[in-house]
Amino acid sequence: MHGIHPPGNPSLGWTVEYMADRVGEMSNGRLEIETFGSGEVVEGVEVIDAVHKGTIESGYWTPYYDLGKHKAGEIIVNPPFGLPLPVAYLYYEAGPGADIMREYYELLGMNVHLLGWSFSPMSPEIFFTEPVRNLEDRKGKKVRVIGMQAAVYEELGASVVQVDGGDLYTALQTGAIDGAKYGSIALAASIGLHEVADYLVLPGWQDPCPVAFTIVNKDAWSALPDDLKAIMEAAGKEMSTYYSAIYGLEDAKWFKKLLEGGTEVITTPEEDLIKIRDIVFDIQDERALEDAFYAKALNEMRDFAAFAGKLAAAQSLP
Repeated sequence: MHGIHPPGNPSLGWTVEYMADRVGEMSNGRLEIETFGSGEVVEGVEVIDAVHKGTIESGYWTPYYDLGKHKAGEIIVNPPFGLPLPVAYLYYEAGPGADIMREYYELLGMNVHLLGWSFSPMSPEIFFTEPVRNLEDRKGKKVRVIGMQAAVYEELGASVVQVDGGDLYTALQTGAIDGAKYGSIALAASIGLHEVADYLVLPGWQDPCPVAFTIVNKDAWSALPDDLKAIMEAAGKEMSTYYSAIYGLEDAKWFKKLLEGGTEVITTPEEDLIKIRDIVFDIQDERALEDAFYAKALNEMRDFAAFAGKLAAAQSLP
């Protein structure tokens, strides 16, 4: 089972290593899973293609890395201003989200079986090397961001620069870029971004609750007996629960450390968030006109958000 982060990154322990251990325990050693980090067999962004081809039997995956294959990846991963964690859980576990996700990978022609949705708490917007307090301050900045966030930053007058995750520290330190987004607060801190970028911008409008999952080559999946398939499904759900919990806990721990260490937290003003939201929705509406599946995925999510949000709004506390 191949992860998307490099060896030593804590995310491997929360995902592929955790699942491998549980499958081994639950199957009493009948199914042993060997784990790898990014670069050990393939690069993290190549995991799904390697699983599709059967180079490796399974992996952990996020649709963020599919954006070069189909724009709808930015919707099924849970888009900017999308579903908060409780609603995302309902959407993918009990609502139409899982079916949309599977239809998407069938559309791509990927020979993969999906299981075990993982839900991450909202991540930060970005780390900057200088204060960015409003939309005007983003203009002219060189940033490393991906997906819809990149489109929004370009709309705001920033320049988007492609930098590998392993090179972000040096890029910020040398001034090659002014800001960078790298996963959660904990993951960003694990590669030291806070040491070279003193300003943390919140909230993470682009990542209300990122979704990831386990993928298994369909041929390898079909070869498993039913009881081992059930164990894989159960371990995937268990890993998802653990991942969501440890991810949130580590973010809270690191946030406390960053505040104590002198990182300045900048909260984007509400009026600016509304302007960003309008840009996001305009981009989504334009792309929905260009592609039928993109429109289907977008409308399913928006309809579910409106449906599930009514109860959440009715039960909100002061």
